[in-house]
Amino acid sequence: MPKSKTTKKSVATKKTAPKTASKKVVVKTETAEAPSTKKVGYEDIRDEVEKPTAKRSPIETSRGNMRVPRRYHLTDKKMDKLMDEVQKGGGFPNPYRKGGIYHAVVQSLSNMGVNKTHTFADVKVEIEVVLRGFETKKKQNAWEAFANRAARNDLSGKDVNGRILQNAMVLQRLSGYHLYGEKLRQLNACIDVLKDADGLPLLRLNTKFKCPEDVKPINELRSPSNRGRRKKTPEAVVVEEPVGKE
Repeated sequence: MPKSKTTKKSVATKKTAPKTASKKVVVKTETAEAPSTKKVGYEDIRDEVEKPTAKRSPIETSRGNMRVPRRYHLTDKKMDKLMDEVQKGGGFPNPYRKGGIYHAVVQSLSNMGVNKTHTFADVKVEIEVVLRGFETKKKQNAWEAFANRAARNDLSGKDVNGRILQNAMVLQRLSGYHLYGEKLRQLNACIDVLKDADGLPLLRLNTKFKCPEDVKPINELRSPSNRGRRKKTPEAVVVEEPVGKE
């Protein structure tokens, strides 16, 4: 009996496109850190300025220049020396270089009475008396050298009154790299710049603070609206000169 032939039916298979597995891509977004706004100040370089000048490393100034930092604070040795002068009845211990305008401003206010307000005109007379007792390295009278110094330029240059007031304000600086008032702060003192009823400047050596952290100089000649901006010294100072004190 003949074998029956079985025919294989071709089953058409429908081709389907291969499935692509869908992956969830997680994108990690890293928040960029905001640049540090911390201002580098004198305390950050205090160890460096303790070294002799020749061994100090240069630092970058706010203008991008590299400069060897200055020491603005009193060393322990200098502080001990000043305290010895006080013990000997030397009055307020003036921490600035003799013959310079900073020393003259502080010494004048000390001579006239600490914690008292003094007119700018009277302080100017006393500053002249103090500076006339010293000579510069060029053997010139210190007062004449200061008073006759040529202005840097015609636009912003200051006369002798403006320079005296400017230097008094410089001694109020207690932030940044250039702490001109740090030596006074270490002595629990500062220079206050006040004004009278007519708006004329008054100066005071304030020694009533109990500790350096409490020291906060007062400057009534600067407008509160200018806080945070670059501080400027008045270009002209109108002063009523005392009569008979020339």
